[in-house]
Amino acid sequence: MKEFRDLLSKSYDEANVVLYGVPFDCNCSIGVGASKAPNKLRELSWWLPPYSMNGEPLKHIRIFDCGDIDVHSFDDICKNSRIFNDNKFKVVFGGDHSISIPFQKEFINRCSELGKTPVLVHIDAHCDICDTYFGSKFSHACTVRRAIDNGIQDQNLYLIGIREFEKDGFDYLINRKNSVNLFLATDILENGIDSAIKALSKVVDNDEYKIYVSFDIDSLDASFVPGTGTPETCGLYPVHLRKLLRFLGSANNVSCLDIVEVSPPLDSDDITSWCAIKLFYEFLSTLKV
Repeated sequence: MKEFRDLLSKSYDEANVVLYGVPFDCNCSIGVGASKAPNKLRELSWWLPPYSMNGEPLKHIRIFDCGDIDVHSFDDICKNSRIFNDNKFKVVFGGDHSISIPFQKEFINRCSELGKTPVLVHIDAHCDICDTYFGSKFSHACTVRRAIDNGIQDQNLYLIGIREFEKDGFDYLINRKNSVNLFLATDILENGIDSAIKALSKVVDNDEYKIYVSFDIDSLDASFVPGTGTPETCGLYPVHLRKLLRFLGSANNVSCLDIVEVSPPLDSDDITSWCAIKLFYEFLSTLKV
């Protein structure tokens, strides 16, 4: 069998989804191993039938796999992050969350060229809004702060599943006035994901906006995803993420999805990787391409 089975295209021109792997985990702070995720997710896709959990065929999806970016340093990612030069939907398999920084920067620049307002949906246990972390401005704990530096406005930033704060992030989100759309894990666990979906409805399918979705696997509770570098308890359930990702996939103005912080060496029986690829297929099942 081949990766992505019948969804794989050998022609870039014929594809409507373009995939890049970024096997890099040098900017994580605790557990490493996310560099192994792109190939593990491809490997598991060999065995995954091209249908949603409801039996919806993914026959509208044609994936062109560009392979892995040759990464020896963070600078290599920056040099290869110009992927938004056409209208094909982009998927990035990380890697630790720092790999999102250059891609989000290029996305923001592309939105400026097109006269669109960039929106970032950051699905994560951590707000990743530190200015520096352990002396680095490019840590996986700084992803959102760099997006803000690069032009994302507070009101166009959606943080979903948050349940851990460094002081830097706490001060930015809680101790100062801002219009960040913050959806805590505790609220979602008590009331469901619908409040986040309702808030996103004002930008979804609105031609003024382009949307980048960044999905950190540790947004899920650690019991569902043990194979991640910074597992957090009391997190979201796969059913929450399935509903959210299917909603976002159905948007006409979503441009990119990255999936980060899956660490196969830290996993148990590939539970985390399976969860990531299954939820990816749920997203694809509603994707308008």
